[in-house]
Amino acid sequence: MPKFSKKKLEKLHHSKSDDLNYLFDKFSHALVRVEKKLDDLIYQKSMFGSNPQIEKEKQDCELLLEWIRNEFDEIKKSLFIVNKFGPVSQYS
Repeated sequence: MPKFSKKKLEKLHHSKSDDLNYLFDKFSHALVRVEKKLDDLIYQKSMFGSNPQIEKEKQDCELLLEWIRNEFDEIKKSLFIVNKFGPVSQYS
C-alpha cells in the first residue's frame, strides 16, 4: 500500500465526507418528495376510489421509497463511519 502524507489523507477524508454529505442532502430531499407523492396518491385513492393507474403509481412509489430509504440508511452509516473514524482504507 502506498504511503500517503497526512495532508493527502486529510484531503481524501474531506472529499469523501463532502461527497457523502452531498448524497445525504439529495437523498433526504428525494425521500421527502416521494413520501409526499405517496401521500397524495393515498389521498386520491381514498377520495376518488381506486383505478389501475393510481394503483400502479402507488406501487412504483412504494418501491422507489423503499430503495431510497435503504440507500439513505447506507449513506448515513458511511457518513457516520467517515466522520467518526476518518477514511477507512479498503486494504485494512
